[in-house]
Amino acid sequence: MNEEASANGIKAQTTPTPNEESLLASALCGSDDLLRASLREEERRRRWRRLFVFTLIGGIVMTMAVIAALAGFLTLATPPPAQGEV
Repeated sequence: MNEEASANGIKAQTTPTPNEESLLASALCGSDDLLRASLREEERRRRWRRLFVFTLIGGIVMTMAVIAALAGFLTLATPPPAQGEV
């Protein structure tokens, strides 16, 4: 029967070895630590992404404000048009 199952590509069920059982038990016991580490890493990535986006948007807004201030100043600094050119 096992030869027929392996010939069809189906694995026969085997009992886990003690090493596999201890590995599974340690993974289940350490799952809290793994989850906590994963959540910390995700929060760190999210924090950096948020900082990058806010910095980028703030830089764009500040650049636009400086350009608007310069445009207003340069507009005030130009002489008025002559009376005949209006």
